[in-house]
Amino acid sequence: MIDTAEQTTLPNAMLVLDIDQSVTRAVLCDVVEGAARLVDVGEAVTTAGTPFFEMSVGINQAIRQLEDQTGRRLMEGDQIIAPSRADGDGVDRVFVTGIPIEPNRIGLLSLDQGEITHLIRSAARRTISVVHEASEYFKWAETSMSPAAMDAWLRDARPRTVILIAGESSLDDWRGALEVIASAAPGYGAIQGIIIGDEERQQVAAEVLDDALELSGIDPAAYDTTEISSAIESELREQYASRLPDEQALQAFTSGMFVDRMQGVESVAAFLHRRMGRKLAVWSMQSGTLLEVAANQGALSVYRGDIDAGMAARSLLNIPTSYIARWIPAQMTEDEIRHWLLNRTLRPNARIYGDSDQAIAGAVLREMTGVITRSAGVEDTLDVELVVLGREVFETAGSAGLLVAMDALQVLPSDGVVMLSVDRDGIIASLGAIAAGEPDYAREVIENDFLSPLGTCIVLNGQAQFGNRIADVEIVEDDGERRELTLSWGEVRCLPLSEGRTAEVTITPVSAISVGRYSTGEPVTFDGDRAIHGGQFGIILDGRGRPCELPNDNESRIHALHRWAGAFSGDTE
Repeated sequence: MIDTAEQTTLPNAMLVLDIDQSVTRAVLCDVVEGAARLVDVGEAVTTAGTPFFEMSVGINQAIRQLEDQTGRRLMEGDQIIAPSRADGDGVDRVFVTGIPIEPNRIGLLSLDQGEITHLIRSAARRTISVVHEASEYFKWAETSMSPAAMDAWLRDARPRTVILIAGESSLDDWRGALEVIASAAPGYGAIQGIIIGDEERQQVAAEVLDDALELSGIDPAAYDTTEISSAIESELREQYASRLPDEQALQAFTSGMFVDRMQGVESVAAFLHRRMGRKLAVWSMQSGTLLEVAANQGALSVYRGDIDAGMAARSLLNIPTSYIARWIPAQMTEDEIRHWLLNRTLRPNARIYGDSDQAIAGAVLREMTGVITRSAGVEDTLDVELVVLGREVFETAGSAGLLVAMDALQVLPSDGVVMLSVDRDGIIASLGAIAAGEPDYAREVIENDFLSPLGTCIVLNGQAQFGNRIADVEIVEDDGERRELTLSWGEVRCLPLSEGRTAEVTITPVSAISVGRYSTGEPVTFDGDRAIHGGQFGIILDGRGRPCELPNDNESRIHALHRWAGAFSGDTE
């Protein structure tokens, strides 16, 4: 891990390098009129891969762009100017975040699909790791566990670390699995083995694998399950950080602190949860997909480096095209959808433009995120009051990105209200990195410059026929303007209310409909401290229920999807 340099005074200028597999950002913050603020962001294509194979090129380009935008000099030659100078050049601290090198590759083989397997899988996916689970491979390949199938799984996964869970398997089955690992895993790049099993099975593992892998072991009977989960998480995070010093391009920044993207997002989400007292979800898509949920009952963190609509777009081919088709506001054949997905795998970093492509991308994101949430054990509906979208998520789906997020996460807040915001500058991980070293400084930037409000959504739930009236709505804006309207089942409406403004809203639902998780038919008024806040899309009334259901016939489905997207673009025809 990159060491932290000791500071004797509160720093002014902070530079954060946020590096992933496609984009490198240089984020500059400074103290302006006594408060820590975001100054600007420089951005460049990451150059670790073809044609450069040299990460420093992208880093230097991002910093030079930042220098051009701000008029400050941050580097002399190949070195960062530190500390900052009286003329504004230089910085006082440097942080590195993101996913600058390839995630850990983890192979998970369990002979017992019980609670311990779920806990270890979840722990691994709280780190910058891609988990290749043998059982998922066997299911995909339509085969059962056998020496040939295990060899094929290892060849596909090429794991650096293999986690082996014995469970209640027989000693013969356990030994047989280990012998395949011993003969095949080292040839596919495996270095380390983590054995989860009782003392007898660990002894067998030592006999079979000792010459093949570096072994460590955990006896589930000797530790609490949370201790085992924590140990796996710590081990894999340390594995990732320990590989960074080998990256020559980062050696110029060894005086900085490294905080990986997962830790950075966790830190900011925890702060927002404490500061705002709101249950929240963060959905980011940068070198994989990251979902962070912070609620009173605890936190959920999931990183899937193997699933996104960018560099991991190949994963989208595993989603049945019929699932994607139902969310597209047009009639598309399965071959046409498959062709779109194949094009995405060939051009994963291409910007998605145009209503048609963004509509397809939105459909893909809905189903892709469903795969992630279901595998993480997320309930059918998510009880959160704030949703923070990463810039890439919002840009991929276009103006309807907010609606895509509501559908993908199936948000159903207890009181019916969810605020939606976007990280337009893509700085969430950078702020989390700063928070690791200078928490008060990070707090000020988060409060002043982080979130851009998209709007506030009021969700109605229940059952009704499409088009039937489900609620009367009264809105009194902070300037006294009053509006009254009705909402129909299956309808989405956006009512203008700009950022910084508020409105009192009263919803009177019919007897079979509820506002959020209130009782059916119960009128609800949002006023005073609960008044509705505005944003880019104002007040959004969502009368589609949870989970969101689509009309059965194609014509009605396409019409409904057009109207939902049109509510955000202004085109409702």
